[in-house]
Amino acid sequence: MGERPFVYFLYRDDLPAGVLDAAAVHPTRGVRGGAAGSGRLSPDQWSRLLASTAESPYRRALAELAVCPESGARVGVEPTPDSDSRPPSSPAEIAALAAAVPDAAAEDRTYAVWRIAALHADADAMRLLAVSPNLRIRRNVARAPHLPPDVVDLLAHDDDRVVRLFLTESGEDAPASLLLEVWSWWSGSFSFPGRPRNHPNFPRHDLLRFAEDPDLRMRLLALDDPASCAALVERLSRDPDAQVRARAASDPRLPPDSAVRLAADPQAVQGSRTLWT
Repeated sequence: MGERPFVYFLYRDDLPAGVLDAAAVHPTRGVRGGAAGSGRLSPDQWSRLLASTAESPYRRALAELAVCPESGARVGVEPTPDSDSRPPSSPAEIAALAAAVPDAAAEDRTYAVWRIAALHADADAMRLLAVSPNLRIRRNVARAPHLPPDVVDLLAHDDDRVVRLFLTESGEDAPASLLLEVWSWWSGSFSFPGRPRNHPNFPRHDLLRFAEDPDLRMRLLALDDPASCAALVERLSRDPDAQVRARAASDPRLPPDSAVRLAADPQAVQGSRTLWT
């Protein structure tokens, strides 16, 4: 997964007032990045976050992210060549387009072809293209903000990981089961901050079942369940994985003696650095 911030608690719906205010001006860059990635900052919070970040490529990327919702830009979609360019408008033209799009290898980085992106609101076109054997085309379809339920179901079970990832990043209709699956192996990108954790369909309840999951990323979700309790915080503070122990250490329900114990735990301290720096 890499050494990246893990401030996913900022995506919670039940954050106390002022948490994002504090995160937006936090001295640790990773915490500010987590606040930006939560997708919840107000214009005033964005202004204070940018004012708290020194001029750098990182700050410029944050500034671009801040204006993206207002500009109407589509992340991951190549720009339209010019104002006179027109997408295909008939089944024959769509078929010709599909035949002309070069295929992609699984390891290729792909952007949405503008002519396909222009058809994202056309349900019939998306159905035609979603069944294409061409991987680049299916990835293009998965970038659509909304898709017919049958197309969502088809892409949610696509053999290609990136198709499934794109559906969770761009698609507002991605199912909860897919979001959990992608969460298990994807810690998020700067281009699509917070996904899949801040997706509106990401489960907010029934997360206690992951408290003993062998996958540490799934165990990290357990304390987000509103039904979690102090006893679970204490138990996870003794988890074999340092990141899980660090997650428990950040929970205000952790008993003081356990907080002292974790402060003397070098692996948990290192895990905390992985989470918060």
